[in-house]
Amino acid sequence: MTDRLDLLRRSCPAAFYVPNKPATEEYIVANGGLPGTKSQGDRPWFESDAKIRISVGGNRAGKTTKLILESGAAAVGFRPWYPPSSRWYTSGLPEGDAISIRYTVPNFGVHLPEVVRELEKWWSRDWWSVSGRDDRGVPREITWFTGAKTHFMSHHMDPEDFEGVESDLNVWDEPPPKDLFSRLERGLVSTGGRSIVGCTLLDASGWFWDEIVVPGESMDEKDVKVTWHSIWDNTAENGGCPKQTAENVRLWLEYKVSDPDERLAREHGSPMHIGGLVLSGWNADTVVDPFELPATSWIISAIDPAGSKPFAGLHAALIPTPDGKLEGHFFDETWIPQSSRDLGLFAEVWNSKEDGKTEIRHPSRSVVTLIDPFAGETQKADTYGRSMTQILFEEYGIATVNADRSGKRARLLQLNTNHRTGKWRWWSNCRRALMERKRWSWDQKSPKLTKGPDDVMDAAAYIDGADPWAMFGHTDEEVSGVWIPPEYRERDRLRMKSRLREAARDRIREARGQDKKWHRDERY
Repeated sequence: MTDRLDLLRRSCPAAFYVPNKPATEEYIVANGGLPGTKSQGDRPWFESDAKIRISVGGNRAGKTTKLILESGAAAVGFRPWYPPSSRWYTSGLPEGDAISIRYTVPNFGVHLPEVVRELEKWWSRDWWSVSGRDDRGVPREITWFTGAKTHFMSHHMDPEDFEGVESDLNVWDEPPPKDLFSRLERGLVSTGGRSIVGCTLLDASGWFWDEIVVPGESMDEKDVKVTWHSIWDNTAENGGCPKQTAENVRLWLEYKVSDPDERLAREHGSPMHIGGLVLSGWNADTVVDPFELPATSWIISAIDPAGSKPFAGLHAALIPTPDGKLEGHFFDETWIPQSSRDLGLFAEVWNSKEDGKTEIRHPSRSVVTLIDPFAGETQKADTYGRSMTQILFEEYGIATVNADRSGKRARLLQLNTNHRTGKWRWWSNCRRALMERKRWSWDQKSPKLTKGPDDVMDAAAYIDGADPWAMFGHTDEEVSGVWIPPEYRERDRLRMKSRLREAARDRIREARGQDKKWHRDERY
């Protein structure tokens, strides 16, 4: 019996493949990893008939393995790791003779040898042979025993080589430049073929996240299926690669990946390098006409200073809904171009809004007002050497709490996700914000990570980054978006909750007719 199994294993290694199961949060944390995995394991990726299937994952999460297995199955007509009685033994695989597969890698020198090693690991050489090489002897085409052919392509090839090429399956081992993707995907139109993609979003793949992954997560799964995979899924202790132990993974992540954003990408697949509009998730339903806010609304606001003078601010309302949730609305912006007295003018306008004296009526004062932490620096022009935060409070009665600016990339990705999933609405009177969102885009070459006007948008990011849903006692049952590590925000969130308690006490004092001005460090 053992001899027969060994013979079968040599003849068809793919028959012994076991899809990775998702590593649990408890397992990851216990082994030194960061929480935040969105993985559901490998099966959901294989068990889909979507026209485009995207495997987003960390490094060494088994993405290339899945691509090799699925492309080989397309060539031979079945998935050996499923029993013949299973629907997924053949479902979604191309039918007919002379199946054509295009397998594209970033470059032949580095990536293709790894692909060939994986091919030899899972598919016996008795099933395929090299039928074409380039001038350097690099395999460019293999032919399967069924007559199917796999053609290898590279991101560095002439774009014209991608034009007008028909195929039954396109395999993308990392997203290519947008032009190459568009050219080769056109070749599926006449064949009714499909595409499979494996990606760790580290490099210049912002367009792919912006135009394919983000819309794909909200599309019908028969069109696009996006699955997430963690490096921990593929560890030996979780049933994955025997040599990829949890200890090896921990040591690599802990000592070789120091940047938190990069670690999120390499560990759980969270996108790092992003392009296009920051709020690409904005849609036609995002903008609504003003209405009277109910008295039960929670109000939270933010101020973004320009240099030493604050001239941009934003108010948001969290409105309780009948089903017990909170609906977010950015309902009133304050934007004053710089002038000789814009600080006093800003404070005057701001306080009139807080007191409910403006056309867009505020049902109550802000529970908390966030501000750029840089406002806490000493102002050289101030005679008393005060900070902007102190001046706002002592001269104008505007008490503020420092916003969280750490982990900007992750925070802005979360802001975009919360727009895409409908957590936020913008009122049509916020004209400055509606203009900014069309020009606010990613710029990886800039220390700011973004370019374009962002005065009001920065205020929106401060409010969203404070997680007002959790702040006001509501937690969604479904978690979506990019997880932000605790070290990015937990400390400031706790501080904000402390400030909230103080602000609540202040509102009680106001209701009792006491002096509404209070010192930020006062204890009751």
